[in-house]
Amino acid sequence: MTGRVTIVRDGATAWEGPFDCGDDALYYRAQDMADHLFTFPAVRRPGLVNYILLGADEASFHDGFRIADGDRIAVDVKSHGVAFENRVRYVSPAPSTTPAAAPAPGAKVREAARPAASA
Repeated sequence: MTGRVTIVRDGATAWEGPFDCGDDALYYRAQDMADHLFTFPAVRRPGLVNYILLGADEASFHDGFRIADGDRIAVDVKSHGVAFENRVRYVSPAPSTTPAAAPAPGAKVREAARPAASA
């Protein structure tokens, strides 16, 4: 799938970028994520169509951009003719806008286990 994400803040585009989604952009296998996702009754309602974007090769986070309360995030999935948008509203204290501190030099960093690719 291909598309574009636009983040609007105070009426002006604050960040935007194209994206490609698909198996190549995923950290976990799509089947494993779908199996987990569909354990939730909210996504198994008869007649409900779910567009689930699992993984993308572009993100505002990689550019150092942080969303803020009130931002409007618009996603245009061009390859499927689908567009949607949501406004960010924090219901508890907003997360820090500063990036997380890097581990101290020499500190052990635990890596997430990555599932083996299936044949």
